[in-house]
Amino acid sequence: MTRVLVLVLVLASCAGTYELATRTSGNAQLDDEGLRGGELQAAGGFGGVQLVLDAEVQRLVRDEPDAGIVRRNRGGGIDLGLRVSLPGVLAPHSEHRLERYFDFGFGGTVGGGFVKPARLETFGQAVVSGWIELGLPIGGRRYPVIVLEARRAAISGWNDATVFVVGIGLARRTPDFRWGY
Repeated sequence: MTRVLVLVLVLASCAGTYELATRTSGNAQLDDEGLRGGELQAAGGFGGVQLVLDAEVQRLVRDEPDAGIVRRNRGGGIDLGLRVSLPGVLAPHSEHRLERYFDFGFGGTVGGGFVKPARLETFGQAVVSGWIELGLPIGGRRYPVIVLEARRAAISGWNDATVFVVGIGLARRTPDFRWGY
């Protein structure tokens, strides 16, 4: 019975109008050694849930105790994931005045890419994050934003990393977006 009730509530929340939110940004990735890399990120969705696409270049670090060295290489790849705006999910049909200037939530991506060593090598990664987006008080439906994010990345074959992201982007909100018709 509980499953049926949850399903009915989820389907009922899908009806009506939403605000469509999109954002593109250029971000710098920072870790305890300084600048780790950079990325271009695009996100878009409605009802507080957005699909995210990242194209990134980053420094990868691997301890090699047998050789007595720490290997550092550049890697580049693409990640795909979801991010959830807590105010957007909790009030999907509201006027979204708060999110225009201060939006926050959590997210996760998975992906991978290639490493630039002496031989061809690939890597995969899974990332969980918490983020804040600060909308600047200029513009209308399209406005500049400052992106702040803290991530924990699990990278296959390389050391896991805690990464901080700082970026600037352009967001757009389209009210009264109708899903399904």
